[in-house]
Amino acid sequence: MQKRNDATTMAQPRPAGAMLLALLILALPTSHGVQAQSAATVASPAPMAFDVVSVKPHSGSDSGNRMQTMPDGIRLLNISLEQFICQAYGLDFDAQLVGAPDWTRTQHFDIVAKVAGADAAAFQKLKFEQIRPMALPILADRFKFAAHMETRPLPVYALILANGGSKLRQATPGDGYSGGIKGADGIGHPNVIGVHTVNNPDQTVTREMTAQAVTISRLVTMLSQLGQDRLVIDKTGLGGTYDFKLTWTTDKSAAPGAGLADGSGPSIFTALQEQLGLKLHPEKDSVPVLVVDHVEKLSDN
Repeated sequence: MQKRNDATTMAQPRPAGAMLLALLILALPTSHGVQAQSAATVASPAPMAFDVVSVKPHSGSDSGNRMQTMPDGIRLLNISLEQFICQAYGLDFDAQLVGAPDWTRTQHFDIVAKVAGADAAAFQKLKFEQIRPMALPILADRFKFAAHMETRPLPVYALILANGGSKLRQATPGDGYSGGIKGADGIGHPNVIGVHTVNNPDQTVTREMTAQAVTISRLVTMLSQLGQDRLVIDKTGLGGTYDFKLTWTTDKSAAPGAGLADGSGPSIFTALQEQLGLKLHPEKDSVPVLVVDHVEKLSDN
């Protein structure tokens, strides 16, 4: 449920050569995800509530899924309950969700939630952190979901400076990005990340990430959500906002986070060092996790 203007997100593999604009993101959680929401914040009332909610099992044969905001609500198509929980609680990485049964990953749903007509104008002004709690009653009502937060040591990738230092370019203050990524209003915006994905004939996937005036915390969130085998945390010490492009290639058959053996393109590890002057260093760190206490399958009524 990340607030974004592009409708196509988290797309599954398409035929070779297909080009997708995946993840045009205008608001993202901070690093460590649920760390941005204290237990008190999660339990506090949302600024408004959805007036009409529809949750149905996904019946289509398509493999892709979509998450988008609308002027009066949200639409999530072909999304697993695990994905919905992670979005609602701001989890950057699925390992931060503990104790969820297997069916929460395999059963997919179409979820549409809208506010009352009188609240639509106010809904459009909400910040992303104000929309997240609005999804929690859906989980509690339709899936009887209950959970609590803990902190546990988990394997992570620390994003650090590579030898030679950062190659990032500071964003220009006030840049309107007229020639860059545009939102649904047709206007370029700062604080945006776009990812183009190409499925190659050799069973590899090439991604190009374009960033407009984004922080390092935004970058680590994206890296955590783009198929790595660990949560990524920021230990660069870099502040400010940056413009950059990052291009890397992964093997569809490889384990998450693995580099390529055939040399057809740089892995995410190599790309970060060579193109941005950053490095992913494996280590352990204390990470907030959401522990599932109870969840039920969707009832027929």
